Order: sequence, then C-alpha cells, then structure tokens
Amino acid sequence: MKASDCIAVAKEMIGEGNENTLLLCLNNCLDEIACEYAPSYVTEKAVSYGGIISFSSLSNEVADVVNVTGDNGNVPFEVRANGIYLENNGVYVVKYAVRPTVLSVDDEVALPPKITCRILCYGIIAEYYLISGMFEEAVTWDKRFKDALCAYSHGRKEHRVKQRRWML
Repeated sequence: MKASDCIAVAKEMIGEGNENTLLLCLNNCLDEIACEYAPSYVTEKAVSYGGIISFSSLSNEVADVVNVTGDNGNVPFEVRANGIYLENNGVYVVKYAVRPTVLSVDDEVALPPKITCRILCYGIIAEYYLISGMFEEAVTWDKRFKDALCAYSHGRKEHRVKQRRWML
C-alpha cells in the first residue's frame, strides 16, 4: 500500500487535512510503531576505531542497540550520541533496531503483518489533531491507536491456559 492510500483513508475518516501535514503524521506514526511496538532488527559487522563504532558506519539509522558481540561472545558497550563505545578496537557484530526511513507520498508503506491501514490511520488522525491543537480529539484517537497497537503486541505471543484437573 502506498503512503498516499493511507493518507486518503485518514483524510476520509476526518473529513479534512492537508496532504503534507498528514504525511508528516504518517511518518511520526511509523516511527512510533517501529520504536515501541514492532521493531525491525538488523545484524551487521562493524569496525571499532578508537573504541567507537560510529552510527554513520552502519547501513541503517539506529533506533536502539540490542547487543554487540566479538570473538569471545557478548561485549559490554555504551550507546552515546555519536556511536557505540567499546573497550577495544576490532571487528564486532552489532544487532540493532532500525528506525524507518522518512516516506514521501509515492512510497510504499511497509507495515508489520497484523497492523492494518486502519490502525495506522488512528495514529495519523491523533497526530493530526495534536498538531491542529484539538487536544480532546487527539486524546481520543491516540487511545484508539495505542489500544490497537497493544492488542497487536500482546496478540503476537502464544497464550496458553494451564491444564486443569477436575476435583471429585
């Protein structure tokens, strides 16, 4: 689905909206989904110079660093504004969550499988109302958005009910 399709659905749901403003709202929602509810992880090799792996040396924009491994397993690290700080130089494997790229109107929107365009539109509308200064409406739509995302994130895990025995 294209970004323009999501924007059109959101615009239809609220009956108003500037395309550029709604695109900004869409990008904000995708960022929130990727950072808080459905992160996408990448693992890649990186070289530490002066005890630092620069974020610019990684192929994607970093949202969160999960772990860093060296020849002997996991390595202690510290994330700072300009990179990942390590004790030694060398080649490491870095696993990190990726921040989504900013979309234009003609770009394809890549959503996790159970997150629908409708759920995304809830977030777009909440952001739109927040930007427009309509705070009560923003709170209402934000609650719908967060509730739907929570249902998604809790629904991903397999739930089992413990087997019970009948007492006689």
